[in-house]
This record gives sequence, C-alpha cells and structure tokens, in this order.
Amino acid sequence: MFNTLFYYPHVLARHCQGPSAQARERYLNHCADQGAACNTLLRTARELLVIAERLDLRTDQMISIRQVEAAAEHWVHYQEHRGRLRSPRGSRRFFIQTALRWLRFLGRLEANNKMPRPFAALIEHFALCMRDQRGLSEVTIRNRCWHAQKFLNWLDEQNRSLAAVSLQELDGFLSLQAAQGWGRVSIATSANALRSFLRHAEAHSWCAKGLAAGIDGPRVFKQEGLPTGPTWPDVERLLTSTRGDRPREIRDHAILLLFALYAFRSGRWPLYSLKTSTGTANSLLWHAQSSGGHRNILWSLQSARRSCAIFSRFGRAAQVERSF
Repeated sequence: MFNTLFYYPHVLARHCQGPSAQARERYLNHCADQGAACNTLLRTARELLVIAERLDLRTDQMISIRQVEAAAEHWVHYQEHRGRLRSPRGSRRFFIQTALRWLRFLGRLEANNKMPRPFAALIEHFALCMRDQRGLSEVTIRNRCWHAQKFLNWLDEQNRSLAAVSLQELDGFLSLQAAQGWGRVSIATSANALRSFLRHAEAHSWCAKGLAAGIDGPRVFKQEGLPTGPTWPDVERLLTSTRGDRPREIRDHAILLLFALYAFRSGRWPLYSLKTSTGTANSLLWHAQSSGGHRNILWSLQSARRSCAIFSRFGRAAQVERSF
C-alpha cells in the first residue's frame, strides 16, 4: 500500500521504516477495501505515522482514550509552536478520530469503563419527547438536556433523588451557579430549561407536583445585551478636551454637547440644518429643518445654548443656513 500511495523515495522510506509499519499498512488496506478514496488514504497514512510516533504500540498493553487525547494535545502544541497549524481544534479532532479507529481495528483500544451519567434514561426520554412530540430543534433539545443533566449531576452529588427534590434545592442549585460566575441571562436560561424538564418529570410522576411552576429565575431586561454608556464624569472630560477657539473646535464642542444632552444620533446629524434661533436667559429655542421636511424644536440647557450660539456666530462663515 505504501508503494501505491507514495512516489518520492525519502517519503516512502519514512513510512516503511516508521514505527508499527505493518499495522499501519494493514489498516490502510482495510480502508481501501471499504472504498476509501486515494486522497483519504493519503491523509490517513500521514496521520497514522504521526500517531504511531506518539503512541507506544511496541508492547501488548491496551491504549486508553485518555492516552490518545494526551498524545493529540502534545501533537497540536508541537505544531502550534512551529507555526504549522491553522486549525488546532480540527487537527486535534482528526488525530483522535483516526487513532481511535485504528486502535479499534487492531483490538488495542481499552474498553471504556466510565460510569454512566446519573439519570441518563430520564434525559434520553426527555429528549425523545421534545423531538417526537413537540418537534423542537436539535439546538433547543441539546441546550435543555445539558442544563437538566447539570442539575441531575449536582443532585446525585448531594445523594438526593429526583422524587424527593424540593423547591429549596432548586433555588440552591441556581444560587450556586450565580456564585460560580453565571450571569442573569445564563441563570434564566437554566431556569427555563429546568422548568421544561420538571414539567415533563411531573407528567410522568418522576417528582412532586408543582415544582416547575415554582421555579423563579432572574428577570432578564429587554435591552440586556446593550453596552453601558460612559459615566457623566467621563463625558465631562471629553467635552473639556474639545474646547478651543478655532472654528472646528467650536463646532465639535457644540455637536458633542447636543449628542450628550439630547442623544442625537450621529447618522442623522448631517441631515439637520439650523434655521433660526431665539433665546432667553436660561434657554435657547432652535428651529431645525430635517431632510424629511418636518421641523424639530429643541430646548437647550444653558451650556448647550452658549456653545450653539458661539458656533452660529463664529463657527462657520455667514450663510443663510448654517449646517452642522
């Protein structure tokens, strides 16, 4: 098989003389018999050589999944250090997948004796009902099952059963997530998932009635994801830094004042032009004409009144209309 895949003598010699050459060649022949394409065989052969160089197959000892994962991490780190890796995640996954398939073929993969997840049958039943009866998406099913499994794992650690769980324990679990750094949105998502799971559990008499209705997650505000604006002292420092006597500085200071005080949008600012103004001791009435034809009347505070008046007189050359 190596003679078929590789033409250059030094490349062929490296594969033929590398560790576990016969075992690698037997697996490649098996893949070819299964209908693998030439490019797939080439890629597999290269990966097998890397795996054989990092896993000790000279003895008859079984290889565990943990050993394969550790070897994959060492390989990815080595490639990253040499600047040869574009996708660490993809390289790690391909290493592990190829190694596990090869070791299974050789009968050298250690059996996975990992303990089953607590309440695994309940989670599977919950997922099946969401998929077949409610028609929910796989993303929603996976998300809700993850949160339900996390709660059940915690419940198992407390040596508690689902049949005896109480609202106090549910509140304690959510409070624990908050103490571990979860935000309000994450906790609310977990509460919603647990509410859905416990409704399902109540319907099948797995737990006491009324638990789902009693879960009270944190309130999530409509604009939760919007960034917080700067504090007013920060705004004052910005406004102070823009003061000056040049026309551009006068203009910028007036614009920033109106931005700060009236929440003008920067995208709409070029569409406004100042028509006329009338002033009193504490305020100034601006009549602004927008490109849409409607008029906007703005009452400005004393600081904005003074800046806009200075701009109107000195910031631009005398015109019929003065535009910002």
